[in-house]
Amino acid sequence: MSLSAVRALVRNDLRIYRTDRRALLIGILVPILVAAFFGYVFGGNGSSADPGKIPIAVVDEDHSEVSRDIATDLGKDPLLAVRVLSRTQAQAQVRAGKVQAAAILPKGFADSATKALFTSRDKPQVRLLVDPSQPTSARIVQGLFAQYGMQEISKAAFSGTAGQTALSSGLDWVNRATAEQVPDRNELKALLDAAQTLTTRNAKSADGKSALQRGLSIPYDVASTAMTSAQSVPYNGYAHSFAGMTIQFILFTGIDAGVLLLLARDRGVWQRLRTAPISKAQFLLAKALATTLIGMFQFIVVYAVAFMVFHVRIEG
Repeated sequence: MSLSAVRALVRNDLRIYRTDRRALLIGILVPILVAAFFGYVFGGNGSSADPGKIPIAVVDEDHSEVSRDIATDLGKDPLLAVRVLSRTQAQAQVRAGKVQAAAILPKGFADSATKALFTSRDKPQVRLLVDPSQPTSARIVQGLFAQYGMQEISKAAFSGTAGQTALSSGLDWVNRATAEQVPDRNELKALLDAAQTLTTRNAKSADGKSALQRGLSIPYDVASTAMTSAQSVPYNGYAHSFAGMTIQFILFTGIDAGVLLLLARDRGVWQRLRTAPISKAQFLLAKALATTLIGMFQFIVVYAVAFMVFHVRIEG
C-alpha cells in the first residue's frame, strides 16, 4: 500500500474542506448557534437564578389588600415572572407574545370572593387572557392562581373586619333562606357560627398567628430532587445541547462524505483513478481518514467554544 498516495489524497480533501466556506459555516458555526439557543432554553449552565420563568401579567382593578397579596405571592413563585399592568397593556402584551398569560382581578373581587367562600353565591369572575400557543403555561398559571387566591381569600375571611362582615352577611342570608333554597341550611348555619366564633376569639398560635389567620394552604410540601447522570453534578443545559448538536453535525459530515463518494463515481473520478498507481481500497481509506479528521476538527472547535464561552465541563 502506498502511504504517500493516501496522504496526498487526505491533504487534498482537507484543502478542499478548508477553502469551502459553506462547509465551515454549516459544520462549525451552525451547531454552536443552535446548541447555544437550546442550551439557554433548557436552563443554561445553572448559574441563573431564574431559568425558564413563565412571563405573566396581573391586572389589579380591585386595589384591595387581598388582590395585592395575590400579586405579591405570584411574584415570589419561582416559576413565574410577574408584571403588574393595566388591562390595556396586558391585552397588548399577550397579543404580542411578550407575556404568556394575564390574570384580571375585577373591582370588588376581594369582597365578593370572601362572601362567596361561605355561601358560593355571586362569585367574582377572574378573566385569564392566554396565548393560545402556550396552553401548558396557561394551565400552570391557573393552578398557581387558585393556590394563592385561596390562601389570601381564606386569610381575609378568617381575620379582621372583612372576615367578620363576610361571615355576618353569610349568616343573615342563611337565616333568611328557606329549606328549599338551601337544603343543608342547618349544617351551613352551624359551620358559619363556628367560623364566626373562631374569628371573634382570634386564637393565637405559638408564632402569634392562628392557622386560619395565615390562610388555607396546600396541606403538604413537595421536595424535588434533580437527578443527573453523575452525583453532585448540577444539570447544565449547554452541556446537553452541545453534545447533541456536535454529534448531529458530525453525522451530517459523514453523510456529505458519502454523497461525495457517489458523485465521484457518477462523474468518472473512479474511472480516472484506474490510470493512477492507487487502488480503490487506498482511495476509500483516504476518504475515511479525511472525513475523520474533519469531524475531529469540528468537534474540537465546537467544544472549545463550549468550554470557554458557556463553561461546559465533561464530568463523566
